[in-house]
Amino acid sequence: MPPTPTQPDFTKLSVPDRIKLIGNIWDSIVEQAVPVRLTAAQAKELRRRELEAQADPDAEKTSDEVDRIAAKHLARGRRK
Repeated sequence: MPPTPTQPDFTKLSVPDRIKLIGNIWDSIVEQAVPVRLTAAQAKELRRRELEAQADPDAEKTSDEVDRIAAKHLARGRRK
């Protein structure tokens, strides 16, 4: 989406800076969060994932592990 007078050109930021910005925006949303009603399908999927995580807690990854995996995949994509 091209920038507008009210929306800056985020492509001028480095990828790490954009990711940090996303995190900051997300944190600000969480701080002001209001309850969101899930659809029945969303609630069912959330419960399925919760049960899956409980059944195999060793399969969970920390955010640092996820970051490393994502960075590795991104680096591979740039080499193609």
